[in-house]
Amino acid sequence: MSNFHPLTTWTEEQDAELRLLWDEGRSASQIARTGRCGDRSRNAIIGRAHRLQLTARAPRPVSDACYTPRIVREPRVKAERPAKPEAEPRYASGSWGCLWIEADHDLANAPKCGERRIHKNGRDSSYCAAHHARAFTAAYRISDEERERRRDLGRRNIARWNARARA
Repeated sequence: MSNFHPLTTWTEEQDAELRLLWDEGRSASQIARTGRCGDRSRNAIIGRAHRLQLTARAPRPVSDACYTPRIVREPRVKAERPAKPEAEPRYASGSWGCLWIEADHDLANAPKCGERRIHKNGRDSSYCAAHHARAFTAAYRISDEERERRRDLGRRNIARWNARARA
């Protein structure tokens, strides 16, 4: 099989046509659109012109018709805005407040404490001081029975997953 591809090789006629159109002053895009050098892209035309060492084009001067002088405007005078009403602190809105949930049902819409969060042991807490103390004391940790129940549940789940994997 031959490595010949009609778009990768240029014939002498196509080279002559490229030289003629180039010397007329046509752009590479215009030459590509004519199709007289084969079905070639603009970049292919530019590459071939470079390899044939055709004269480089001088940049076209910008005509005065295209030039529009810059319009100097007077500086805008800012209108005075009315003063904003005194906003409540961000932590009261919930975005920076304590995240302790105040309800046992409908957790998505449950109200949260909203008090200012604390900074403890070099880290920001999710809770205010009172709820931080409640969350991280032994009285609110799970009981031994609950811990054992959760372990058994985990063991049953692992056994079930292993049985499925063997099947």
